[in-house]
Amino acid sequence: MTLHIGSAAVAVGLRPLGPDTARLTLNTRLALHLGDTGLLRDPDRRTIAGVSVLDVRPPTLVRRGAGAARARELATWPDRPDGAVVLRRHGVLRRSELSVMGCAPPPGAVALDGEWVADPAHWRSLFERLAEETARHAAESPSAPGIPLESVRLRLGLPSRQLAAALVQPPLRLDAGRVYGPSPGPGPAPAAEPDPAAVAAEPPPPWAAAVRRLRADLADSPFDPPSAERLEELGLTGDVLAGAERAGAVLRIDDGVVLLPGADREALRVLSELPQPFTPAQAGDALGTGRDVAVALLRHLDRLGLTERRQGENRLNRDG
Repeated sequence: MTLHIGSAAVAVGLRPLGPDTARLTLNTRLALHLGDTGLLRDPDRRTIAGVSVLDVRPPTLVRRGAGAARARELATWPDRPDGAVVLRRHGVLRRSELSVMGCAPPPGAVALDGEWVADPAHWRSLFERLAEETARHAAESPSAPGIPLESVRLRLGLPSRQLAAALVQPPLRLDAGRVYGPSPGPGPAPAAEPDPAAVAAEPPPPWAAAVRRLRADLADSPFDPPSAERLEELGLTGDVLAGAERAGAVLRIDDGVVLLPGADREALRVLSELPQPFTPAQAGDALGTGRDVAVALLRHLDRLGLTERRQGENRLNRDG
């Protein structure tokens, strides 16, 4: 089929989800906003249908029944979703991501670190889960009751350690990179309340400026990692790169592939729209990157149990 929107005419694949909703897979990148309208034309059947864009970053549909569940979700959405609807589905997003989608952070959104915003209900749910996790961990490991911050990030599916740290509020506490629950135990005593003036004067981490430049580099090509020379120009090498990785500010697939956090999840979404199985070359074409980077991403997704490789081809792990 062909999608006509504005002056663009783009070939698309169509996957019906419900009686009036479908997922379109575009064969080229196209800047779309929520609420954009266009026409979908089937030249073989000589039919035309009007379409309205509901979501520009749809979730990966890999489990049985995921398409039907997605259709039920979309049936509750307005014709023109706003920032509240989008943030409710994603849970946590960067302000810039909302802006690219054509909407603004909704009133009442939880502002985090100036860059991130969260849906209030989702943020409360994450805090409740974190409280449960800390209590369970302390009961299972009384000699080491604190959960490492990176483990918190992974368990809760957060894109950065800064967000995991922002989630730690009383009665939980963060000390030496570990999250402790309210119950007293053999862990270290709570740290004294910081001086607000001292916090305000604290300099940014040494990798902050380099990561900002990396974001600019990857804005239009999220799967095209900088070369070793470019990483050196950005200042993302050695201890600085290691610090950024520990903080969750970058995603290092291997020594030669440095991307932004969440790139692996976005890659999985793109790959879910390919005919299964697919080759690394097809993956590279879909992601707009070279075969070597595609292979590195696929290995990373394999390690996470999200894809699997059989007889030289890859497919999404439907059981993952």
